Amino acid sequence: MSREALLADLLRMARGRGWHLSRLDAAADPAAAFEGTDADLLAGWRPWPDWLGLVRAVAERRGWKVVNAVPMGGVMAVWVADPAADLAADPDDPSGAAQIDFHRALSARGVPFADVPALFAAATVERGALRLRPEDARAVRSLEKWLVHGGLPPVDVPAALALAALGREDGLDRPWNGGAAARRFTALMVALRRRPALVLRLAAAKILDWGRRLVRPPGILLAVSGPDGAGKSSLIAGLTTALTRRMAPGVRVFHTRPFLLPRLGVSPPPPVAVETAAPRIPPGLVRSWIRWAIACADYWLGGLLWVRPALVAGRVVVFDRYVPDYRAAPGRRGIAVPAPALALMARFAPRPAVTVVLTAPPDVLIRRKGEATLEEAARQNRTYARLAAEESGGLVLDTGVLEPAAVALKVRAHLIEVMAVHARPDRT
Repeated sequence: MSREALLADLLRMARGRGWHLSRLDAAADPAAAFEGTDADLLAGWRPWPDWLGLVRAVAERRGWKVVNAVPMGGVMAVWVADPAADLAADPDDPSGAAQIDFHRALSARGVPFADVPALFAAATVERGALRLRPEDARAVRSLEKWLVHGGLPPVDVPAALALAALGREDGLDRPWNGGAAARRFTALMVALRRRPALVLRLAAAKILDWGRRLVRPPGILLAVSGPDGAGKSSLIAGLTTALTRRMAPGVRVFHTRPFLLPRLGVSPPPPVAVETAAPRIPPGLVRSWIRWAIACADYWLGGLLWVRPALVAGRVVVFDRYVPDYRAAPGRRGIAVPAPALALMARFAPRPAVTVVLTAPPDVLIRRKGEATLEEAARQNRTYARLAAEESGGLVLDTGVLEPAAVALKVRAHLIEVMAVHARPDRT
């Protein structure tokens, strides 16, 4: 099933239920190709769970899954993905995923400038779906872009819409001191005078949606760990392309920890050929505990100030190495503290929804990096696999027998399953 066919089914099912839902690009065919990376739909003012449930019913009937939903008051962005799609074969092919944006209030940065019921009142039914008048669809999109981004005034906005948005028919042609900000302020004054209930409703919805996202962030945290040479960097580079605008609004990558707190001049030692066991009195004991304390504080504070806001925005946060790497090879991070202290570090770090551990045969790891002995490489493989088994979303892949494209495909399929559960409003 293509994303265009999914969109057409969605529009027709909404019409069958008597719900107002229409494309905002004036396309006559409900299954017309997307104009950009996403599909913009004008939606009636129904609760977000209604629209999300409609998407889920259409998607799951065809084997697709809803993997992310970010409500923002007047807009809700929903991502659906086909678990069987091979995006690794063509990273530029968007057919295996779709972003659908529901606009239940046409607004420019929170300022409602159009009367949505009036637009639906002039709509017609074509091919089983509701269709806005083409001139209305083009006009409101052009006006929205002009109010938000500025530039030359649009030429396809009728005087009646200019009057409704800016209080005067020549609102698009008059000189505006202050640019887009002045236009939005005027539109806000007009909306407060003519549509005060809608302004208040939209403001309340934005606050409530922000609060819900803060309590239950729609984004997820993905931790990628494993010995040096296992292929972590290649996997993350591929996922960044495969996930952005296909399964989430964006991807943010951290390395090992957030690094909101710097190392403060305390750097780990350079890589060595052999990971020696810690003696009874570890060398640099004070420095080890300082590094441990900084890492714990950084996980907690960076998670609060950097990681959580990205999750609240619906992004996928990826860590290239995470707490398991401290536990599997502490000496490589310049830390020699007891194992319980290393395990305690996980309590300070944000809990990942998915932990992917990449391993490879010891001889392959040595051939790729040459920074450990066969015994040490085998020990790290076992330790990483054990740590991944402790996580509910743990996945262990042997990159010695899988091609990079196959690894990315398996990780994507695993992410879809986890994100589909995470996106359900009734998740625990």
